[in-house]
Amino acid sequence: MSLFTRASIRLICILVYQRAQVTWLLTWQIYLKIYTDYALRPEFISLHRYLKGGHIMDLDWLWDITIREIRLDLKQIFSHGKPFLICLTDILSGEPDYRQPTSGNLEHLLIVSSALPLLYRHFPLVDGRPMADGGLADAIPVAEAIRRCARNIMVVRSRPANYQKTASRLHQLLGWKLKQYPALIKLLAGRTERYNQSLALIRCPPEGVNIIEVCPPESFRATRMGKDIKTLQQGYQQGRDQALEAIRRWHETVGEYSE
Repeated sequence: MSLFTRASIRLICILVYQRAQVTWLLTWQIYLKIYTDYALRPEFISLHRYLKGGHIMDLDWLWDITIREIRLDLKQIFSHGKPFLICLTDILSGEPDYRQPTSGNLEHLLIVSSALPLLYRHFPLVDGRPMADGGLADAIPVAEAIRRCARNIMVVRSRPANYQKTASRLHQLLGWKLKQYPALIKLLAGRTERYNQSLALIRCPPEGVNIIEVCPPESFRATRMGKDIKTLQQGYQQGRDQALEAIRRWHETVGEYSE
């Protein structure tokens, strides 16, 4: 897994705080352990387990050990009172579901937002409805940010700037496995078009909307299933460098504490 892997959390970013930079960097040094230790263990990624009926990626195990050893500081996360959203995909409707988490459900929603079909065998429930990774329905939720009246937006992508999604037959390959979820199959069929529409919006936003796009460099080699420790460490450093540059650009174009 990589620090640029979307993976995971679909946040609509409105503010960047200079005073948080030191804390932010130290925190990522701690959570680097997830990518260079936990994510490399066979308890997390195992094709053999999948062939026996389990998950390829056991998100439950990953989250359990993370909570046990380096749990998120929930008090700190919610102390600023600034709202943020996690995007999920409603499997039954095929629509994105944007959730504002609380300290009571954040950890569960993070698992749900990382659940990719096949890699994670079942769909976790949220309010009784099966959900999955929000990237299936809205990989780059910039349009939703604009709809919610955001005018200064930072988009953090998992692909180089020149990447555009090309047509895929993934939905056809998964059809036999997901036939009980027709809305999901239809959603996957239109994923390429939606992704590229989001890119077009980033490059040509509406008047009055400022978008800063943060992308990994062409030399970025870390992948979701990658296990090479040197590649992961290099990817971490690249992500850190890009983050510092993004903060500088934000302050130059938006202002230190501008909404």
